[in-house]
Amino acid sequence: MARSLLTVGDSSEHTRWPSVRSHRASGIVRCNDRQRPWPTRTTHWAVKPGDSSVHQAESHSPCSEVFTHAPVATLVMSRTHRHHGHWALMGALAATVVVAAAAIAIAYGTGNSPPRGAGSRLRGGPSWSVASRVEPGRSSSLYGVSCPNSRSCLAVDETGSVVVWDGRKWSSPEPVAAGGTLTSVSCPSASFCAAVSAGGSAVTFNGHSWSSLLPVGPAATYKLSCPTTTFCAAVGASGTAGSGSVATFDGHSWTTQSTSATGGLTHRFLDVSCATPEFCLAVNLNGQTLRYDGHTWSDGSEGPPGLMSVSCPASSWCLAITGSGRYTTFDGTSWSMAADIPDFSTAFAYSVSCASTARCTALGLNGMAVTWHQGLWSMPVPIFPGGYSGTVAVSCGSGDFCMAVNSKGEAASN
Repeated sequence: MARSLLTVGDSSEHTRWPSVRSHRASGIVRCNDRQRPWPTRTTHWAVKPGDSSVHQAESHSPCSEVFTHAPVATLVMSRTHRHHGHWALMGALAATVVVAAAAIAIAYGTGNSPPRGAGSRLRGGPSWSVASRVEPGRSSSLYGVSCPNSRSCLAVDETGSVVVWDGRKWSSPEPVAAGGTLTSVSCPSASFCAAVSAGGSAVTFNGHSWSSLLPVGPAATYKLSCPTTTFCAAVGASGTAGSGSVATFDGHSWTTQSTSATGGLTHRFLDVSCATPEFCLAVNLNGQTLRYDGHTWSDGSEGPPGLMSVSCPASSWCLAITGSGRYTTFDGTSWSMAADIPDFSTAFAYSVSCASTARCTALGLNGMAVTWHQGLWSMPVPIFPGGYSGTVAVSCGSGDFCMAVNSKGEAASN
């Protein structure tokens, strides 16, 4: 996978993306194309905290962005993607919404009070296995994972293949004719999974084989949640600002509904979680939520800005995280005031999974993980060394077991 080299500020240091610098910017951030074997375009993203805009430049030649003389923390990412109707690699969109979340998730929230245990620290925390490459000899990014229990996980990759964890080791990748890069997967049991592609199609697994393609919606970066074998919900953050869709699966076909989102990047719904077929919540960077009641989607109560990921183990309780490392809980009626996850503000929090109302795990693009247990957060622990990833995902099954994957093709479990 070809990547660009980045020059940050006045420094001559070259680092592979993602690169994060907190410095006094006084020069030009440049991204310089390498020679590549296929037609590409380079996308350059940067954000200045305190400025809600995300700076973007696309070209077929080196690009640049000029910053003024001011203390800023700059996240710069450059990713190549093929011209095949939709992005073959979805890391650029993931990176973009994370930096936007970091820019707009300011220190206020909604609701009656902070979450239980806000500001307190959990003593200790789970230990994680050493991260290892899931597909040796391949550089495929892993974009989603789902674990119904500690002996069964399924992960999806950028090539449209799936890999299966049997409690001891990962299987060889199995191609799935899903119409492109697989962006999300959900497995309510070991005998049923659904996976959705960036091309807007879905496939299901019955414990033995994968189904034929079913249309879901337009090309997008979909997130998926299936609480049962006969119901799933999906949200799609498309590559077009302000557009998006929500869809539900009844065991046979998908029904799509356009959202009322219009305008900029922050309107895209980025995640969805369903506790039952009668309760789902979807979130976006504006703090807007959509709620599904078993029949229709409608506006839910407003949450704090910057929401990136949500997990609802029960219809009366959800936990959501912001890209700036804050969290909020939902009691079935309203969201609590957002509070900081201790020492997680620079993690670029991206994914959260709750095995129960008493235990959740959050994962940042910097490879750090934190565990929430009965209102208290653990110290962040590094599970993916080697710097930032384009995307990460975590799934927590029954008990204390969680599996995490990243766009470097690595996996780790606790």
